[in-house]
Amino acid sequence: MPLFGRKMPVVQKLIEDLGDKKLEKQARAAKILSEVGEPAIPVLIEALGDTNKQATAGVTLKDMVKHGHARPMAIIPYLIKTLGDKKKQAMAATLLKSREFSHAAIEPLVRASSEFFASSDKKIYAYLALKGISEDVFQEQDQNTRQAASNALKQIKARGLPKGFPET
Repeated sequence: MPLFGRKMPVVQKLIEDLGDKKLEKQARAAKILSEVGEPAIPVLIEALGDTNKQATAGVTLKDMVKHGHARPMAIIPYLIKTLGDKKKQAMAATLLKSREFSHAAIEPLVRASSEFFASSDKKIYAYLALKGISEDVFQEQDQNTRQAASNALKQIKARGLPKGFPET
């Protein structure tokens, strides 16, 4: 039996509290889930799909990394996979380009970009995540990573972004 899982009543209560109207309950649940670390990642990713919980879940994922409770590379694959989920993709792209994840997200996004061409939604949000990673982060990467990111952006753009989609 897993030590931490979605079906456990205490976990269900914590996830429910992420969307509570009382900020104290949200903060308490977020702190506990952040301290649980990597075992809490799947339930927080799931919470990104609930408009009442997504902001708190996103902050909690960032706090996990910030406070050393989880490695960025433990969360990034979940976020990349989530780019194809209409309820979660905007928040996933926002998190991928955040300071906590952007350094580590470049190479996985580039590697995954070739599989995104079948899904226009994934392609759009991968483009937004890569494009949103600040220039100074790209400058800290080696030349091969910068070139691969540039090529991935060009390929996604060449295969077509929606009409009127901002390219910058």
